[in-house]
Amino acid sequence: MKAKKWLGRMVSLMLALCMMASLCMISASAAGQNVVYAKNEEELKNALASNTTIMLEGKDYYCGIYFHDLENLTIQGTYGTRLICGNTYNEVVEMSDCKNIKLCNLIIGHDEYVNIGTLEMHCTGGVVGVYASQDVFIENCDIFGCGLLGLTMSGESTVTMVDSTIRDCSDRIMDIHLGSLDCQNCVFSGNGYFFGLGAAIEAMNLSPDDGPASLTFSDCTFIENANQKFIYDTSERLKVTYNNCTFTNNHWELDPSSYTPQIARESEPVFAVPTPATVLVNGVPTTFDAYNIKGANYFKLRDLAFVLNGTGKQFSVDWDASEQTISLTSGAPYIPVGGEMSAGTGAVQSAATGNGTSLLFDKVSYYFQPYNIGGNNYFKLRNLGRLLDFGVDWDAATNTIIIDTTKGYTA
Repeated sequence: MKAKKWLGRMVSLMLALCMMASLCMISASAAGQNVVYAKNEEELKNALASNTTIMLEGKDYYCGIYFHDLENLTIQGTYGTRLICGNTYNEVVEMSDCKNIKLCNLIIGHDEYVNIGTLEMHCTGGVVGVYASQDVFIENCDIFGCGLLGLTMSGESTVTMVDSTIRDCSDRIMDIHLGSLDCQNCVFSGNGYFFGLGAAIEAMNLSPDDGPASLTFSDCTFIENANQKFIYDTSERLKVTYNNCTFTNNHWELDPSSYTPQIARESEPVFAVPTPATVLVNGVPTTFDAYNIKGANYFKLRDLAFVLNGTGKQFSVDWDASEQTISLTSGAPYIPVGGEMSAGTGAVQSAATGNGTSLLFDKVSYYFQPYNIGGNNYFKLRNLGRLLDFGVDWDAATNTIIIDTTKGYTA
């Protein structure tokens, strides 16, 4: 078990380091932006100021950094830059009352263990704390334990996290109290391994008097987290939205009494317009009952399975009513159930309400936000193309959607 845990950590680390090979795109040349190259911990701390870009070398900086009331600050590392804090009860990076803060290409964490005599103690502090701070951007960062949790947010903070990892934190992934967090293409792995009795994500002390709190996960992966529950939110005021996320071997998935991830519904109806474009499937014009919603094209899952049957991208569709789960199996023939490729009304629909739906694709969980129109679920074509790996293209000159099963999906 211990070997497996350490193997998982090493895999996560290698993935994170690969992601950090690409540099963040920053505008250090912007008017009034001071660029400082910090060679050591003292220079890093002294450079913390508004309208500043701090460039770090690819080495360890043994210090925690704490700043207040700053704006337009970027801290950018390069391959191998680590911010390491030996004080295991404080956060490694903590900011309060700040605005427009960027953390790029950084490995952030505590010394892994503290030994007191023969007792091996884990950290009691978190890794990154964002308090009453707006427009915080975290990109290509590896946030690792033994920290108690990877991210703490409070005070109506707004954070965007892109291409980053929170891994191996001893108790949970994050806490959120007010504000919003938008995670894009992030990995959350190996958390909750030491305590893990609570939830991986906790909504802290939300009350009816508080403002909104929201989490959005797009193209994210949750893998081998040991928490018994996924989200703890007794107030039910936390809005959580998933788009094309993967959940694999997390403890809460194995426990049927655990909290099941819920996808936030649209609070208001949206307009669904019948797709006016021609659709070519492997060069053949094909008529679908499809809709354009918010600029994207949505198709019925069974219609696509019916049309792609017999091609190299065929897939089966099964419905588990007891689990409320749709199962797809790649390469398996589709068995029609009747009603496939039926014509729509041709009218604009005003009751396309987003409803959370989980898909099992080759026994791996994915979460999407489809739309329900007339009792049928419609999925975004490009999301299905990415999942099933078939080509999706757009010819603006001829107003044509092109589906090609001889090609893989490209964004």
